[in-house]
Amino acid sequence: MFGQIVQHEAAKALAFTDEVIDKIRKGLENSDLLKEIQKDIPIIEKALACYKSDIGKAKRGEDEFYSKLVSDAQIAASDFTNVENALERLRQIS
Repeated sequence: MFGQIVQHEAAKALAFTDEVIDKIRKGLENSDLLKEIQKDIPIIEKALACYKSDIGKAKRGEDEFYSKLVSDAQIAASDFTNVENALERLRQIS
């Protein structure tokens, strides 16, 4: 049941995620465009913090669900660092 809820919520968030990634990419070329994501920063921070937490749980082997959710340890390790950097950058622009 929990897995189905997570999958459903992830599907809804996918379109939002793609839109934000596009805005960030454009913002890297033109910093004025970063203003477009100001309103989204709280939800982006929450999503990144949740993903970071999921990676940590998978790494510690706390729950098989998280180990399956984050199945590639090398990518997760890279993502963990990227998420920390992204959170720091978000704090700087907010």
